[in-house]
Amino acid sequence: MGGAPLWVWRDGQRLTPAMLVDFLALDEEFYQRTGCRLKISSGIRTDEEQERIWYERYVPVWDVRGRKVYDFRWWRGIQWARISPDGTVAPPGSSNHQINLAAGRRGALDLYDTGSDPGILTRGTFRARVFDEIAPKHGYDSEGYAFGENWHKRYNRDPWRAVPAGGGAKPLPVPPPPLPEVLDMATQVIVTVKDNNNRALTDDKRRAAFVDPASGFCCEFSYLTVGDANGWAKQVGMEHGALGFSDAGFDEFVASLAEVRAGKK
Repeated sequence: MGGAPLWVWRDGQRLTPAMLVDFLALDEEFYQRTGCRLKISSGIRTDEEQERIWYERYVPVWDVRGRKVYDFRWWRGIQWARISPDGTVAPPGSSNHQINLAAGRRGALDLYDTGSDPGILTRGTFRARVFDEIAPKHGYDSEGYAFGENWHKRYNRDPWRAVPAGGGAKPLPVPPPPLPEVLDMATQVIVTVKDNNNRALTDDKRRAAFVDPASGFCCEFSYLTVGDANGWAKQVGMEHGALGFSDAGFDEFVASLAEVRAGKK
């Protein structure tokens, strides 16, 4: 793959387009079988992100200083102690959350589901059994069972293979814009919450935009939770969260911004 990696986003987490297409198919079949959706708590990590998580949880053994130790790992010829209860972390450069095809690492996601009990986080439960039955046909497996991380799901296909945006497949997400570049220009965040038949939208069908009605500024993106939209709205000063629209209302609002930019309003 030449050039910079192409990332897409789901639940605020980074994936490759191929990983996302397979995840969406897995999520849909899981929903049909269980009535619950799958959510991503951690996706693909950059080298810098993996190192940051490592340093947040591990210290060299000589720096424990009486703190509780949860496990030990070796990295760069040094033994490290985990002093965080947040869970074990693979040493930087060895995690399946870091894609390295030459080393056989194709990617991994940390998942949970929307049920009222732990669900896929407890091996052997109904939803965990459903997940383990259907995941392999969508390119995922429960690798984390081997090391006590039931949430850790390995990806087993080529993460960089080409996937269609059309032809019956769901459109690929438009990633959120870099926040520092839009926060100074936007005064509102708008989001679709219902379709044109007044039915609630799922996250994969949701659209949002950073906007400024006075100047006509508009920066759209897709595939997000309402919580994401409300969080970004508060960053531009909207105390009560993002403005919710139907699909048609969203399109009309965006069209009005285009008229402002064209000088018609």
